[in-house]
Amino acid sequence: MDNQEINKNHRKRLSKRGGLGVIISLLLVTAIIYIARHHKPSDGFMQTLPEVNEQGTKQWSDADKYLPGQIFEINTNQDTVIQTKGGLVIAVPANCFLDDNGNPASGSVELEVKEALDAASMMKAGLSTKSGNELLESAGMFYLNGRKDGKSLKINPLHGIYVQVPTDTVKNGMQAFEGKRMSDGTIDWINPKPLVHNLVPVDIHTLNFYPPLYLDSLAMWGQDVKNRYYTDSLYYSFAGFFGEQKTIKSNVPSDSVRLDTAYKPDAKYTLCGINPAKIKAIWSDEFQNTLISTKEFEARLSYIHKIGNEAILDLYVNNLDKNLSYIDSLAAEQLSGDFKTVFLSFAARGDGKVVIKSSLFEKLKAFFQKKSKLFTEAANKARKDYLEEQNKLDVIADSKINTDTLRSDKMRGDEYKENLKAACRQVGDPDSIGKVDKNGYAILCTQPGWTNLDAYVWASTYNRTTLNYTSPANGKTATIKYLPFSIVINDYQKYDNIFIYLLPNKLNSFMRVSDTNGKFKENLDEIFSYKMECIAYKGNQAFYYSLDNVQPKDYSDIDLQVVSADELNKKLNELGNKNQKDDMAKEVEYMQFENKDKQRRKTNEDLIRLRYCLIKLIFPCYYEPQAGGQQQPQQ
Repeated sequence: MDNQEINKNHRKRLSKRGGLGVIISLLLVTAIIYIARHHKPSDGFMQTLPEVNEQGTKQWSDADKYLPGQIFEINTNQDTVIQTKGGLVIAVPANCFLDDNGNPASGSVELEVKEALDAASMMKAGLSTKSGNELLESAGMFYLNGRKDGKSLKINPLHGIYVQVPTDTVKNGMQAFEGKRMSDGTIDWINPKPLVHNLVPVDIHTLNFYPPLYLDSLAMWGQDVKNRYYTDSLYYSFAGFFGEQKTIKSNVPSDSVRLDTAYKPDAKYTLCGINPAKIKAIWSDEFQNTLISTKEFEARLSYIHKIGNEAILDLYVNNLDKNLSYIDSLAAEQLSGDFKTVFLSFAARGDGKVVIKSSLFEKLKAFFQKKSKLFTEAANKARKDYLEEQNKLDVIADSKINTDTLRSDKMRGDEYKENLKAACRQVGDPDSIGKVDKNGYAILCTQPGWTNLDAYVWASTYNRTTLNYTSPANGKTATIKYLPFSIVINDYQKYDNIFIYLLPNKLNSFMRVSDTNGKFKENLDEIFSYKMECIAYKGNQAFYYSLDNVQPKDYSDIDLQVVSADELNKKLNELGNKNQKDDMAKEVEYMQFENKDKQRRKTNEDLIRLRYCLIKLIFPCYYEPQAGGQQQPQQ
């Protein structure tokens, strides 16, 4: 593993600990959290020590004697990162150690580290947290020294050794103290210096720049959150709302299954928030090794999303060469309430910066502005292109649906003609048969007054209810019964689409049976005999079932059989008359189209519902229509 990879891995590990970073060329350091009085160690083993310490004297402290040392052999010709048993992360730059003549030590060097990072370790080693007579608050002390051939080396002050002390809580105002050995074996902490919280970049692609709860919500709604391409594409698609009016009109059918019960169909929502195109621009390799690629910025971005003000994000992108705490203070000036308190707290931590060249800083500013604009324009175009394509497909689908409706209406007209002929015969008026309009349609009268047999037959046929008619001329009756029929398909839910057709023996077409929660029901006209055809689809796979001489009764536990496309066509070609064969061939083509189009429409509806729910996460404030025409921001 090369040195850069070692650095990357240790930085990743470090970022997860939430540690406090200190660049030092000191021997002993205190940081936060523990207060104790000095006492002599009561147990532990005496350590073997060199004759002289790192300062060339023979004076050693109790801590030197009772804290065990950890020895790391490092190559001074390259950058090295190590981690101790207690969790210290130590970054040693190449050529960091100097010999007595001030020249860089080369080759192998032993780095010794002793650490007391908790109260128990401090007390066992006899360490105190006093600076003179003043008590200190401490979260850890450590000693480090480099030796080559048994001789202590100096630390190059131009480089220094970077040490990060692990802690769960970062307190403000911490300082680094140098340890001075006293004659009684104690250590006095002197020369305090403010801690410099320089930032440690991590791989920017390991950070989470999505809005809070974005991934959690997608997972809760059954989406594939492990697919980074999907989660990115979905999030960045919302950039299409920027660069134009930030108002969208939802069009999810009101009877659709909703992910959000508060959804209001056909309403307009005015959005505000962080343009996802800006997040896409910074969440990229170009911003590696800048303050953007740090855990500290990730924490701030979570709140920036909640605020929804792009100007706050721009402060961080446009000041990459500044200390993070300074940018925090600029952000706090533009905020109020709880958000102001949060960013003042960030500023008080004193987080530093990632050093970059000024020329690079200017290039990154230009890159951010250019890419944000390009991503927004691309997302906006993609959204428009997608909607235009879906509109075209909707027109095609509507045209096919209209054609199928006309076929169904024609069949109903043909059925009406047959019913009217039968009724005319029953009332003894066969001459009226020839007077039936060639189109087979009659007007149903709803006002009191004169009417005729045509209207009654049409009403019976249209509503598929039994005809009971008595002629006012001769008192003869005409009766045409409509009798109930139903069928239940086993494992109904496993199919994408199920189509059930009834083919009347006297007509040239067929009728589709309606579906009510998995039960297909229709009323059969007694003057016809019927054949039934069942065709279903699961994806592109077809299933089939056929029944001759259908009776007016309930059919249950019907199993559909798998058929190939060729087998299905062959079975349909074996149907009754030529017109029915031709119409069924067209219907199969329509069914295949409808099956795919149903999936397309469902996908679009699911996407619209999902996007509506995500709007509330991505855009922290938006406007919904209110009573009286007023619009109020929703938080």
